[in-house]
Amino acid sequence: MKNLSELENYHTTECNLDEMREHFSSNSSSLPEHRRKEWAAFLSDLADGEVIWHFEADAEDWDRGLGAEGYIVVNATGQITRHLVTKIN
Repeated sequence: MKNLSELENYHTTECNLDEMREHFSSNSSSLPEHRRKEWAAFLSDLADGEVIWHFEADAEDWDRGLGAEGYIVVNATGQITRHLVTKIN
């Protein structure tokens, strides 16, 4: 994935960064150490103008074994700069 438009077959929602940080800090103790480090880096390295989006495949893709869910960081030009997949089948 390189552009937000490539996720047209996914449900996407723009995320509130403060809410994500709060959710992470209140739930991080249940995550393995390597996952805590991934999340911390993902949430701390945002550049000006970058936005986090949540993505999730539709039910048909999950049923076909092609489902994925996670987060992407999108810059002001619509380019995906990084991603964090949280669930895949």
